Amino acid sequence: MQVVPRSYWQCRRICKFFVLLALLTCVFLSPEPVTAQDVKEEQIKAVFLYNLTHFVTWPENVIESSPSFDIGVYGDELFRTVLEKTVKMETKEGRKIVVGRLSKDTEITDRCRIVFIAADALAQWDKLRRKIDFLPILTVSDNKDFTSRGGMVSLLRQNNKIQIEVNYSAVQQADLTMSAKLLRLAHIVE
Repeated sequence: MQVVPRSYWQCRRICKFFVLLALLTCVFLSPEPVTAQDVKEEQIKAVFLYNLTHFVTWPENVIESSPSFDIGVYGDELFRTVLEKTVKMETKEGRKIVVGRLSKDTEITDRCRIVFIAADALAQWDKLRRKIDFLPILTVSDNKDFTSRGGMVSLLRQNNKIQIEVNYSAVQQADLTMSAKLLRLAHIVE
C-alpha cells in the first residue's frame, strides 16, 4: 500500500474548499443569470488555470521585472469574472496575481505571464499568436484545436472532467518549463 504524504491531502482539501467557495460566490453575486453547470465548469477551469502558475516556471528575470503576475483573458467574460474571483487573494512568488480583460492584441503587454484565449475568441488566435510567439507567455484555451494550432495548453471537457492537453514544443519555444507532475497528467501533442 502506497502512503500519500499529508501535504497532498491538505492541498486537495484546500483546492476543494476554494472550488466550493468560488462556486457559491459566483452563483450568489453574479449580475446576470447563469446556470450552475456553467459556473461549475468555469470555476473548475479557473482553478486549473490558477494551478498552472504552480506547475510552470518562467525565466527568473521575467518574473522579477514585474510588480504583479498578470493573466489576460481574451473573450468569455463569465470565465474572466470567475477567474478573477478565484485568484483574488493569491500570489505567485510574492507578486499579486492580477486578471485583466483583453479585447485586442495590442493589450497583451510584456507583463502578461498567461493569456487565456476563450473558444469564442479563437478566430483571433492567429493574430494573437504573431504577437505572443517566442515571448515567455503561457497560452491557454478551452478549445480542442488550440494545441494543434500552436497554443500551449488546452483545458478540455471530456466525460464531465477537465483534461489537460499540452503542446510541449510550444512551451519550450517560449522558454517556459513545466513540472514533470503536470506533464504526467497531461496528454502531450505535437
